[in-house]
Amino acid sequence: MNRIFNKAGKVWSMISQNVLFNSFFRIIGFVKVLLKPTGKGDILIITSGVGDSALYRGRHVAEELNEHGFRARTTTQDNLRLLKKINEFSVFVLHRVTCSSKIQQFLKLAKQRGKTVLFETDDLTFDVNHIKKSNAYKNMNALEKSQYDEEKIKCLFGKDNQIKYATTTTEKLASHLKRKNKSVFVVPNKLSKLDVEVADKILKEKNKHADNKIIIGYFSGSASHDRDFASVSSALIRILEQYKQVKLLVAGPVNLGDKFEKFSNRVIRTPYVARHKHFENVASCDINIAPLEIGDDFCESKSEIKFSEAGLLQVPTVASATEVFRKAIENGKNGFVAESESEWHSALKSLVESKELRKSVALEARKTVLSKYLTTSDGNSEYYNFLRQKIDGNF
Repeated sequence: MNRIFNKAGKVWSMISQNVLFNSFFRIIGFVKVLLKPTGKGDILIITSGVGDSALYRGRHVAEELNEHGFRARTTTQDNLRLLKKINEFSVFVLHRVTCSSKIQQFLKLAKQRGKTVLFETDDLTFDVNHIKKSNAYKNMNALEKSQYDEEKIKCLFGKDNQIKYATTTTEKLASHLKRKNKSVFVVPNKLSKLDVEVADKILKEKNKHADNKIIIGYFSGSASHDRDFASVSSALIRILEQYKQVKLLVAGPVNLGDKFEKFSNRVIRTPYVARHKHFENVASCDINIAPLEIGDDFCESKSEIKFSEAGLLQVPTVASATEVFRKAIENGKNGFVAESESEWHSALKSLVESKELRKSVALEARKTVLSKYLTTSDGNSEYYNFLRQKIDGNF
């Protein structure tokens, strides 16, 4: 019953953000995944739903594993045959599942049959103290908040330290998981082979702006990013005041604040859209921004997705100087990192004023993404070796 309430909360959250049309297709997508047979294999990744988080940590990770010789499959925790899957796989990865009675039964049976279970997350949602202090939590409705209960989180780590291993997206998140006495493997977010095909097609068809405008894009995804956007808003206001040819494209329900009202004719708003349309929107921009609250554990744990998606589409990124962005971006070469308003303004100013700089940085960004951030890229050998050991010996 709690599982149903949580789902209802998420659906209502999408509808209340004026994305009813897209919410319908996301729900249809969930039903398709629910009914799709998984077959048998080595590794089963179990997700809580079908959103972008499940896409990257479910299907994309499975694709990466399959590219490296494993038989990996994905499903959701609502799979009606989930308990039967315990006999069909050796390793199970639980990505942000909620602590339902079925999951508790699943963990009990997995322990009895000596299966390997890993906890998986791409966000700091497993630390109740941190999540309740975050802006993301404050923007949730009551039904969504109900899943962040101390006892429910403890359940997902497994009783008696049953779940000893974990995977996650960044070193920062790994450090938090290690404090929970987990052996952690960092498995970065990767772009799929289909993403590359879609991006290549978009780039072939991409046209320059007929009016010679320069578009700065911010792709928030949810209302939880209001404070992230606020960290760059002053620099953006200065840019809009200085350069009349600049427009701002904002995706998602983020609140821009009163300061942007005078630029309303130069602000383009777009709701949550399907992935291929999202890629088209990113490609339509000349500059991509990825602001985060520096020093906030929740924000510092975010991955470099905004850089990799934009880079694949040959769009230069200016990002907050968090640990993960500083690791991915070579400042001034394949992107820019900024910590203060002056650094944000300087980076944006340089890109706005120089078409050549935008092009050179964009090409370097794509080169970085193609070498490091695809499911076909190498780089997780420690995790692969661990999985092979568990699959071959299952101990």
